[in-house]
Amino acid sequence: MFAWFNGSPTRRPIFLEFRSSTGFIISAIWLATFTDIFLYGVVVPVIPYAITSRTGTPEYQVQYWSAVLLNVYGAALLCMSPLYGWFADHCRTRQWPYMLGLLFLIGSTLLLALGRRVWILILGRVLQGANASIIAILGLAMVVDTVGPEKCGYIMGYISLAINLGVFTGPLLGGVVFDRAGWSAVWGMIFALLGVDVLLRLVLIEKKRAAYWLKSDADNVVQKGIQEKITEIVPGPSQTASIIDRNIPTLMAESHPRVSGIDGNSVHDVEKGDEIKPRPNTMASLSSSVIKDGSVSGDLAESASPTNVGHLNTKVKKSWQVPVIFYMLKDRRLMNALIGVVVVSTILTSLDSTVPVFVKNTFHWDATAAGLVFLPLTAPGFLDPLIGKFCDRYRPRYLASIGFCCTAPFFILLRIVSQNTIHDKVTLCVLFFILRTAVSLVNVPLLIEITWAVEEFMAKMKAKQDKEQKSGYAQGYAIYNIGFGAGALIGPTMGGLLANVEGWKVSTLALGIVIGVWGILSFWTTPAPASINQEHSSSIHESV
Repeated sequence: MFAWFNGSPTRRPIFLEFRSSTGFIISAIWLATFTDIFLYGVVVPVIPYAITSRTGTPEYQVQYWSAVLLNVYGAALLCMSPLYGWFADHCRTRQWPYMLGLLFLIGSTLLLALGRRVWILILGRVLQGANASIIAILGLAMVVDTVGPEKCGYIMGYISLAINLGVFTGPLLGGVVFDRAGWSAVWGMIFALLGVDVLLRLVLIEKKRAAYWLKSDADNVVQKGIQEKITEIVPGPSQTASIIDRNIPTLMAESHPRVSGIDGNSVHDVEKGDEIKPRPNTMASLSSSVIKDGSVSGDLAESASPTNVGHLNTKVKKSWQVPVIFYMLKDRRLMNALIGVVVVSTILTSLDSTVPVFVKNTFHWDATAAGLVFLPLTAPGFLDPLIGKFCDRYRPRYLASIGFCCTAPFFILLRIVSQNTIHDKVTLCVLFFILRTAVSLVNVPLLIEITWAVEEFMAKMKAKQDKEQKSGYAQGYAIYNIGFGAGALIGPTMGGLLANVEGWKVSTLALGIVIGVWGILSFWTTPAPASINQEHSSSIHESV
């Protein structure tokens, strides 16, 4: 019914070249990634105001439930990422699981939009986090599938930009729209964005799916040329027997180099005097040289011989194997990247959970102002593609460490903002701008480091002749999601709860120390990348 749109074995889908082009695929993934993270951040400035007005929660419990709603999202992301990563690497196509995750995400968003009980909001955030994980994993894996690991740095910079724009424009737009138009308008904006996302994902066609129709078109052209050529040079079917008789000695001699004579049924070895029976493959080769009824058999006849068909149809029983992600977690390079992602996520989510409440209590700002304060955290994100391009040429081994060391002192300096003055408001915005610039030096290199670490890991697996594992990119990016989920648990806990119990100054000091300590340790703990044979790298990418 929809063969014109989705395609069929005999009909290519409409606008195939455009829908499978690199530019369109990357654009669709960019929007999907932005949408995923935007949904996480859009409720950040809204939660403190909506919890009291929609659920009747007392004012003194607002900080606690705000942290809980952020925590459960991170917990779901952390728990479901390994499963989704394994599932994605074992799917024939990444697009339909990608669509399925989006549909679940829409359902969870409905719970958040319509819920008037705290437990319904919590359930919505759990489902949102669980299903957001598959969108992030498959999106990053599809980037590598599309452009290859050697050129993914520049594209990963744009994906990182989408992540950070989602984290910070979500609270910005959420606060402004909620303050000006109310709760329903916020969710109307979200569902409009989801509608565009759904449309692009429906239109998108993966390159490996498109290759089927593109290859079929090319094969038809070649086949037509071969048919025309054979029609000119091959005699009619009546002369087939004479062709076989003339070619038997040559084919048998090629199959058995030491053959000196043929008696019609068997071949004799002159040196040993042994009788050698004709090989089944020899007869298959012989039949492949015969043209019957004007059709081309060639190598196809050989591969379709009873012997070969039986071999191809034989089902090999495969024993259950431990998912690759568990072996990856033993890899030192991937573990260092994982810890780095945890720290980055802790930075971002701690700000999400503390800043709206802090500016409300200190500056007496409404939801609009609480959202606008995230604007300085957004602008430096446009440097991400340039950092990614730099990382394509130079290994990002120490760039992330430098970024952590730059982030720590400015995060600690946030504690000097404590009074409702113009000076403190300007200082807060300037510190946010510097912090976001430093985070760009961390997040993009970590994404690329995971890509190359997975490439190196899979090359080692290939060297051990482990042919069962063809791809590990989705499970590698599941590690990124695990780190982001763990940070989404730690950030609101350390930031939100410390700010609630000990105050803003203690919260920023504690997180700043953690960031600085890891920045120093990462200089020594990050291993140097092993040299990967280019042939291995290419073969791994081709197998994805």
